[in-house]
Amino acid sequence: MEADYEQVLAELKQRDYDDSHRAVAPLVPADDSILVDSTGLTREEALQRLLKTVQEKLS
Repeated sequence: MEADYEQVLAELKQRDYDDSHRAVAPLVPADDSILVDSTGLTREEALQRLLKTVQEKLS
């Protein structure tokens, strides 16, 4: 299946905006959530960062 990257990206951004700004049950992180930025990390690096975060919270 072929798709236009820019169009798909624009649609995803619009969906995310719509989901986080709707009047009923907006999609937002829980108050006690922990955000882990995995931008630029490989899957293994992201996993290691997540495991480290969990270990720190459990200590």
